[in-house]
Amino acid sequence: MAFVHPIPKKGDRSNYRPIAITSLFSKTMEFIVSCQLMRFLEDHQLISDRQYGFGRGQSAGDLLVYLTHRWAQAVESKGEALAVSLDIAKAFDRVWHKALLSKLPSYGLPEKLCDWITSFLADRSIKVVVDGVSSDCKPINAGDSTGDALYTGHANISRGNFSKYSDWGRLNLVQFNPQKTQVCALTAKKNPFVVSPQFQGTPLVDLASIGILGVDISSDVQFRGHLEEKAKLASKNLGVLSRAGQYFMPAHRLQLYKAQVRPHMEYCSHFWAGAPQYQLHPLDRIQCRAARIVDDRVLSDRLDSLALRRDVASLCIFFHIYHG
Repeated sequence: MAFVHPIPKKGDRSNYRPIAITSLFSKTMEFIVSCQLMRFLEDHQLISDRQYGFGRGQSAGDLLVYLTHRWAQAVESKGEALAVSLDIAKAFDRVWHKALLSKLPSYGLPEKLCDWITSFLADRSIKVVVDGVSSDCKPINAGDSTGDALYTGHANISRGNFSKYSDWGRLNLVQFNPQKTQVCALTAKKNPFVVSPQFQGTPLVDLASIGILGVDISSDVQFRGHLEEKAKLASKNLGVLSRAGQYFMPAHRLQLYKAQVRPHMEYCSHFWAGAPQYQLHPLDRIQCRAARIVDDRVLSDRLDSLALRRDVASLCIFFHIYHG
């Protein structure tokens, strides 16, 4: 039994993200089996190197580095490329248990483990809880990535043929959402090519930028819009901290800055750190404001500069790439 708490999604009060609360013992056992299962899949090289989600030592930032590298290569060699981000409707909610279980034996998993996972997913039910009031109990047989990024060289984009993805979706009971599918023509040319692909009968509109995993990438593979948006968000959060600062000690204000403001200015910095300095200066000014809000010279002097932290993040990525 899972108790589902609906959390409103950003900008849409009629759409909710379900947060399922389950038994502590269930979560503990699930974690143990998950660790063993991932170890088996990794040791037998059954997971693609291009699977960046939920993998040990891998992150969304790694995927973004790979994508932007390939896009930049395509723009340099062919002059242009097409990026498409497919949206899977309710991706986590619609993982079909029966199809998932049917694939496990083909990966060489022990029969008893397959039986345990089958039992673990069987006879599940949910209740929705809002303000202490719960709904009736409902059985479920699905649920548990959310977006898929594609790219293609100029030679292929005129076809606009995504039928193989639709076919895969039908076979696996996965429903795509063409209305949320993003298309961005990446080019360094002054007169970019015109593209008008369709997906499942819906014309796809070419956008000036594409948003993937929390980063906005423009058609010339630059990050000006992303940095401006993150600076605005960080500044807004810092304003909240400034107004509430009187209720906290300097050390607490510093911790709140590190937890609630600085992460917005550092997410995936390793691949936009090469942006022009005038685009990065607003972030530095926000940190200077934060130091004044902390109002303790000893504490604020211990803050590493954002430029240094970006260099360290980039070196960490280089280390991982260098070592395979």
